[in-house]
Amino acid sequence: MLELYWDTLTPPPARLRARRNQAEWMLEWLTAKIEESFEPVPGEQLAALLEDWDAIDTQWRDRDAEGPSFFALRRRLSQLPVEAAIVSTVASPEVVSAPPEPVQAPVIKPATPVGKEPPTLAAAQPLGSLEGDEAVENAVTGVFTSLMPLVGFCLESKATLPLLFRLNRQLAWMTLEQAPPAQGTTTRLPAPSGAEVESFNRLQSIGEPLDVVRFCEGRLNTYPFWLDLNRASHLALSRLGAGAVQAAISLALETRHLLARLPTLAELTFANDQPFADGATRSWLEGLAPATRSGGTDAVQTLIEGAAQGAADGQLSSALNHLQDNLREVSSGRDRFRLRCAQCFLLKRFDPHARLQVAVDVLLQEATEQGLDRWEPDLVRPLLELAMSYEDGGSKTAWTQQLAAMDLPAFWRLASPQAN
Repeated sequence: MLELYWDTLTPPPARLRARRNQAEWMLEWLTAKIEESFEPVPGEQLAALLEDWDAIDTQWRDRDAEGPSFFALRRRLSQLPVEAAIVSTVASPEVVSAPPEPVQAPVIKPATPVGKEPPTLAAAQPLGSLEGDEAVENAVTGVFTSLMPLVGFCLESKATLPLLFRLNRQLAWMTLEQAPPAQGTTTRLPAPSGAEVESFNRLQSIGEPLDVVRFCEGRLNTYPFWLDLNRASHLALSRLGAGAVQAAISLALETRHLLARLPTLAELTFANDQPFADGATRSWLEGLAPATRSGGTDAVQTLIEGAAQGAADGQLSSALNHLQDNLREVSSGRDRFRLRCAQCFLLKRFDPHARLQVAVDVLLQEATEQGLDRWEPDLVRPLLELAMSYEDGGSKTAWTQQLAAMDLPAFWRLASPQAN
């Protein structure tokens, strides 16, 4: 209705404030109404309701930047009771099945008011026959699905509890045995809706850390392969300080275990070519991977790997300071250069909003003056690749030309969308 009749609805667009007031009244009425008791609804029905709600939010915001906020009520809608999953009690013949599709479960984004009683979990269902592998998997899924109200309660009331981030990822990923089938890198999995992606991007820019965590964790079970959710949630936990460090570590460990089991996951895309992991997320995932150590690993490399591990555990500031402190201790100019480069790469991986152009320019200018592009190309190449992520203008052109001269395949991969 908003899309088709925006110009003819009453009050008219010329009286936009009056239209906003009516929408605010509707939201207030719904907020009070939704506190009543409701019968459980099918998960698919609730998911469709939330998708429509997101579409209303998007349509209004596209036409009125100062319009009413639909986001707060969405959190409460997402906590409507859902019918419990029924575990089949009939033995199923063993068949070769396709890898799991994303679970279209309702969004877990609760808003339990302070003082409200914790949710009551559904009684455990009889397991029935467990003769086939599929029956066992269904039983596991049913058990975890029954815990979804608990996940929702913790998201609202105990949002930095480390167990929450382990439990939520076990619920989303425990039964995943292999990456989804793909043609090249493109799978047949439906991507998040445009409204979801827009809300995700907006929250990362202006949202409070806890709102980012609740948004991302609430959608993880609906989009278990949307790896960007994990990176954004981890960054938000890092912004919450010392009280959320253990939660960030739990999130990172579970994500690392998933990628160890399904190592090609970050290279795949949804059916519309939206990547499971964007560039920032791929850099973050690289930082989570345990370093492969060899007997010849030097002390500086050990420092760099330790700092990367600390940043992956949500302690980016401490990791940067640790590298900075060691700049005064190392005697070699080459090692000092390596530590400064490592600081830039940590910021690139774990803080997508960091402005690194000046720092990278300084390092590349020093490298050029010292002739490192000729004598130590392996040190300089990653910096040149990082410089190519700049906005157009400034020194980007010069560094791009230098990378093309040094390593044409690397330049081609970064400059050509089809190569990416």
